Amino acid sequence: MRQSFFVILSVSQRLLLFITDGEKEMAKAIAKGNNISELRDAIEMVVRMLANKGIKVTQSGIQAFVSYDKTTLEPERVNIPMISEKSSPELVIAIKGFVDHEVGHLLFTDPKVIKRAVEEKVGNLHNIFEDTFIEAQMKKAFAGSTRNIDKTVEFAIKHFFQKSFDEALKARQSNPEMSEAKFFIAGLVVPAIRAMAGQEAAIEFMADKWVHIENVYAELKLLEPQIVGINSSLKALQMANTFRDILCEVDQRERDERAKAAEEAARADEDDEDDGSGSSSSSSSSSGAPEDSRSMGDDIFNPEEGDESQASGGSKSKSKSSSKPEKDGPEDEDKPDEGGSEAEGEPEEDDSDGKGSSGEEGEEGEADQEGEGAGESEGDSEEEPEGEGAGKGAGEGDSEEEEAEGESGGTGGEETESDSSGGDKESEKSTDFEGGDGGERLGDDGDERNRDTSGWHGGATTRSAGEREDLSLLKDIEEVDTYDSALENALTEGALQSLQDRSYMAFSNENDKIETYSVPDNRMREVKERRNRLRQENSERIGVMAKALERIIAARNRSTYVPGFKSGRLHSSSLYKLKTGDNRVFRRQEVSRTKDTAVMLLVDCSGSMSNRNRIYKAAEAAYALATSLERINVKTQVMGFTTIENYAFFSEARDQLAELAATRPDFKGGFDRVSPLFMPIFKTFDERMTPECETRIAGLPTVDMANNADSESVEIAANILAARREERKILVVLSDGQPAQQRIYTYEERADRAKQHLHHVVDRVEKAGIEILGIGIEADAVNEYYPKSIVLDNVAELPTKIVSEMTSMLLK
Repeated sequence: MRQSFFVILSVSQRLLLFITDGEKEMAKAIAKGNNISELRDAIEMVVRMLANKGIKVTQSGIQAFVSYDKTTLEPERVNIPMISEKSSPELVIAIKGFVDHEVGHLLFTDPKVIKRAVEEKVGNLHNIFEDTFIEAQMKKAFAGSTRNIDKTVEFAIKHFFQKSFDEALKARQSNPEMSEAKFFIAGLVVPAIRAMAGQEAAIEFMADKWVHIENVYAELKLLEPQIVGINSSLKALQMANTFRDILCEVDQRERDERAKAAEEAARADEDDEDDGSGSSSSSSSSSGAPEDSRSMGDDIFNPEEGDESQASGGSKSKSKSSSKPEKDGPEDEDKPDEGGSEAEGEPEEDDSDGKGSSGEEGEEGEADQEGEGAGESEGDSEEEPEGEGAGKGAGEGDSEEEEAEGESGGTGGEETESDSSGGDKESEKSTDFEGGDGGERLGDDGDERNRDTSGWHGGATTRSAGEREDLSLLKDIEEVDTYDSALENALTEGALQSLQDRSYMAFSNENDKIETYSVPDNRMREVKERRNRLRQENSERIGVMAKALERIIAARNRSTYVPGFKSGRLHSSSLYKLKTGDNRVFRRQEVSRTKDTAVMLLVDCSGSMSNRNRIYKAAEAAYALATSLERINVKTQVMGFTTIENYAFFSEARDQLAELAATRPDFKGGFDRVSPLFMPIFKTFDERMTPECETRIAGLPTVDMANNADSESVEIAANILAARREERKILVVLSDGQPAQQRIYTYEERADRAKQHLHHVVDRVEKAGIEILGIGIEADAVNEYYPKSIVLDNVAELPTKIVSEMTSMLLK
């Protein structure tokens, strides 16, 4: 039922959405350090699937969960925990498999059937069956999902279902009364159903576990063809109801057998006590029969012990003792079988007058009346085969007297058990997807069949009050853990491990914003005035830089002839080589050109940039550099980076860590960023330097300045740049200092993971082939993080300092 979807967009993964076809190799290299290559395809597919679904997708904190509308049961939000760069490939592929699984629900689940399954109290069980169907459909529709889905099943078995089985087995060993059906629901239902559906990982897992549920499996294995053949949500619902019926039937049969064994043990104990009484028992017997010739029933149904023996007999009296009340009476001691025959021959008379079949009076007759129901049923079962007696018992199960018999300790339960395993049950098995559900049922043709709502019913049998199934089993079935909940649990545990490995991890990207900047209306006049000043003050500077770069590029774009080839144009000066047998007397033209280049300008917009008007200097430098590069046809994008103050965001992170600290005292972890990112775009690669772009760049100082998460911002910018088709890619970062961001831990963190992470990101981006230049705005902190860096104290220095660095990059 988990019709929910999400986008994995942690740290540097978000901007992969901008990657164009055929330009992903560099993005793969950047992604290698934090598993982007594993998640990219899933991200792109889910983004397309979610375009018009209206489902809120978040990646936040440490908990995996799905929230639903309480009325429609439609998903409202799905959340995936943040994972660190050091997360295992196993966890990453589990996330991919979960994506494919949830897309399967989107494509193949019928929401109306989901609602009905919940009403019929088999919502979770229906989900378990439907999962096998939607995954099979996904594999057919999208061959690439097969590996993800199969590996995710392995992940769930390893990290959840093995533990569930171990816990259930331990519980069963400590509680011998735990039924096989309850054990099955607690520890094996999901892998067992998946094994019966043909999933290899589940088959392997269940290979040595079927022995723990022999009785359950003996019944359920007959459904394997139907489980494999489930082809709709409706069929999954029908199978869920049938499955529940069979589990309840097996559970009832086991409880009946246990009660029967307990009764026999009680009788044996009483017989031992009577044997110990010796001659006193023999002398008091009116029949004078030898002590060793008395049966167990003689003692249990002694009129003087009638109440006690009824209590000990319970609802499981054996058919062989059905005529014992008559045998115990002194007047009938020579006719041990008479009572049974009479009970068998006159059932209607017994029902009408409520008297015992032997017609005895006094205290002995009263005892017979109290045990009449049991005696009558026992007489039947003594004369008939077990199956026939059971069928008869079932047919009469609706009468008020039989309900009373069930409550007073008669053997109705035993007869009903026989009925359940007899003809009616075989009829039930022969009809696909039929069985009781405690409410309305769906047949194969989709029609509704009204069923008794008083409880579960196997076949056509209506159990009496004392014989109905253990209601706690129905509750267990209703609340059984699903595959989806197992994955949520396993993913949450994986996120916890990420928190504890002390690698960099943000709390969430839910409220991160990467969007085209819009200058506030109330500051537009101010910004336009600044734009005009930028044009005037930098026109000369821009001209100098543009011409210098253009000359260098023109010099680079030259052609020369190189001799020494065996083919090409004849080089007369090399003809002498022919005397020595050297035929390399030709020349070829070689053309040197600058590589097609894209440049990303990333500007620090944090609060510290307001000191000494640094943000104005950064805006002027970005404007001058972007305009100069455009004049020589180098594609350029200008972005900023800062954070958004959000107290609710911080509080949620703090509360999650507080809860962890309370439940896991030894837990040590935390989040390195607990405020959303804001990365305004002032000019895109595909825009010319229009007045609108100039206005946005001039509006840089109007950005709401907060903190600066340098490492994540550099990584995002690098991923946008990696998506470009240009051969050479250059990232220029303009900043005034160290990373500074709001963070929270459950322990005292001495190391600054934000700084460590920036070193790691810069190294990874450079190894991916993107060149990085750090420009310090009146600060030399850039020298610590960027191998190539310059410090700019005055914008007037820009032409001389930037041209030399850009020249080496452009002509490299």
